Amino acid sequence: AKLKDIAQYSGVSISTVSRVINNSGRISDSTRKRVLEAIRKFDYHPNEVARNLKFNNTKTVGVIVVDIANSFFINVIKGLESVLKLHDYNILLCNSDENENTEHKYLELLLGKRISGLVLATVSDNVDYIKWYEDAGIPIVFIDNLPNLDGDIDCVVINNQKAAYEIVQYLINI
Repeated sequence: AKLKDIAQYSGVSISTVSRVINNSGRISDSTRKRVLEAIRKFDYHPNEVARNLKFNNTKTVGVIVVDIANSFFINVIKGLESVLKLHDYNILLCNSDENENTEHKYLELLLGKRISGLVLATVSDNVDYIKWYEDAGIPIVFIDNLPNLDGDIDCVVINNQKAAYEIVQYLINI
């Protein structure tokens, strides 16, 4: 069934059906009930692809990690997912397996999927893809590994030098 079918069966406009589905606008209780009944009768499910194109937001964040079996990345993914769920976002997870060509293919794939954002643990020093994502208005946050870039980038990383210093200081003071 299509939106048009639901509207026709309910005796309302397509925009009224849309407002019922999106729970927006003013709709009388009787109209809402008729539309919801038609939705159930036809087992209607909104076309998420069309909806994403209309609102230009897939509510999907692409995540590319270098090794999905690494417990560090497992914990990062779990943390991301728990926060994204609160905002009705999904994760599209890719494992580059520390391979630059695989990473590049995933970067192209995710761009084509019109993701809403990208979290990337890169293995590549080739940063041409950043321009692709900037041109598409897709934000990128780097984790763990950073590309060699001039200028500011959004990232979440650990300062390994400082961490090593603190570990040594701790061991010396024991």
